[in-house]
Amino acid sequence: MTTEQRLLTALRREQPDRVPVFLYLNPWAKNWYNQDSSYAEVLAACEQYEDVVCDWGASINRKSSMQSADSNTPIRVSTLVAALAVACLSFVEAQTPREADPKHGSQWVLPEVSVPGVQRVVFDSAAARAKVSYFIYTPEIYDTEKERRFPVLYWLHGSGPGEAGVPRLAAHFDAAMKAGKIPPMLVVFPNGLPGGMWCDSKDGKTPVESIVIKELLPHIDGSYRTIAKREGRIIEGFSMGGYGAARLGFKHHDLFATVSILSGGPLQREFTVAPRVRPRGGGLRLPAAFGGDHDYFKAQSPWVLAEQNAAALSARSRIRVVIGDRDEMLTVTREFDAHLTQVKIPHSYSELPGIPHNPMGVLNALGEANWEFYRAALGTSPALLSETRPQEATSSNPTESMLAAARAYSEANGGQSMLVMRDGKVIFEGYGNGGGAGRRQTLASGTKSFVGVLTAAAVEDGFIKLDDAACESLTEWKNDPLKSRITYRQLLTLTSGLTPGERGEGGRNPAWKEIIAKPMSGKPGAQFEYGAYHLNAFGEALERKLKAAKGESFEQYLTRRVLKPLGIMLEWRIR
Repeated sequence: MTTEQRLLTALRREQPDRVPVFLYLNPWAKNWYNQDSSYAEVLAACEQYEDVVCDWGASINRKSSMQSADSNTPIRVSTLVAALAVACLSFVEAQTPREADPKHGSQWVLPEVSVPGVQRVVFDSAAARAKVSYFIYTPEIYDTEKERRFPVLYWLHGSGPGEAGVPRLAAHFDAAMKAGKIPPMLVVFPNGLPGGMWCDSKDGKTPVESIVIKELLPHIDGSYRTIAKREGRIIEGFSMGGYGAARLGFKHHDLFATVSILSGGPLQREFTVAPRVRPRGGGLRLPAAFGGDHDYFKAQSPWVLAEQNAAALSARSRIRVVIGDRDEMLTVTREFDAHLTQVKIPHSYSELPGIPHNPMGVLNALGEANWEFYRAALGTSPALLSETRPQEATSSNPTESMLAAARAYSEANGGQSMLVMRDGKVIFEGYGNGGGAGRRQTLASGTKSFVGVLTAAAVEDGFIKLDDAACESLTEWKNDPLKSRITYRQLLTLTSGLTPGERGEGGRNPAWKEIIAKPMSGKPGAQFEYGAYHLNAFGEALERKLKAAKGESFEQYLTRRVLKPLGIMLEWRIR
């Protein structure tokens, strides 16, 4: 147990109802203190101890509170306006001499944690020129379903000891998986260093981003049974980790389909104004990773990366931004939310009432919405998750991973919704790219599928034969040397040689009559040319046959033979 952890344990034991504000001062902390570091830096360590409530309304009387700057003992500091007390453990990013793993003696290797389902793994990093550790949680089902592949959640820690939040977070996700609230997944906790900012430092000494992206991801996919593509990866983090999730998720959108930014910071574009709810005095200093270079800070910023990658992110990424309304980052996070909206990046934004800068407080306050976010990200529904018994993968009995893969393919190719039913029961329902259960969909060329089904009905009902000449109905074509040779089959397979058209000219009869007068672009049956005019001409031909036989319009026949039996309501959308 580290000195900081022993101190916090004592505070909890001795004063369970009231944890006073402390600064833990030693020689390196004294130097940092004299540099007038921001209050946010002092409180940053608290975020790793999830059951400590951080009240950002507290302030510190720096001069009057110091009793012994050279002492290694805790020194009590008064709070002026704190409604709730705060446990403050001093910390400075890369300057902090923290306890390393005794076996490896390196900041890149974190101490072991004792948590069911969690392992610490150490691998050789070329970027760091050292051994680097990470923690990984694997669900129980990972050891029983040997052929199954799993999605991966990469959880990025905030500033402070990287191992501190692992026990509680792992237990949090483990309980949700066992309860069937989220699909089984691997959870990877990389080591971002206490103040590594999830980027490559300007001086090159702490290449955190390179390790995560170029080494850790391939290592995880090569060592575990993962869904090794962007649709199988979520990147999420809190505080500094939220900043990291945003910048890595935005920059490497080809690797992560889902980005979750929880109380992230610093999200502002300019590091000249502190992110806070209420103004206060005090200096503001760039984190060490940026080398004091404001331009380098901006280049790494999620704000700028959002601008640079807006098109790609808006096309296929799922993004959420979450903040508590008592979090010092609130104002800046609101500005970041507005910025994402301005550059047209779809995302969800949530403010949690009464929640300060506390990771478990945020996750618990999200409640069921948090689990729904993961389910939606991985394309799984509660109905499917309730099926706890392993299933054999067949076309009639798809497994959860098969359905998730199908949904991921659909979304990656612009699909907005996917619904799978078996025996009259919905077993899968997923949405993406702005789709939703209540949204009316423009089918566009999806209507070609209805034409095919309707054609089968028309053949069955004896109205047409596919290889008959269409000019038997479209009499205007009888004297045309090319059009008179066009068959119904060629119209349906887009090989009629008729000018294809890009969009057609609407679904009303006058437009169809105009279309059959369009010139030919080639010989019937010679080549495939995608376009709506072939099917528009077929629609006119079939409607003439229907009216002659039954007095029915194309729309009436479509409704009677196809739509109504399927429970589909037809309505016109006027633009």
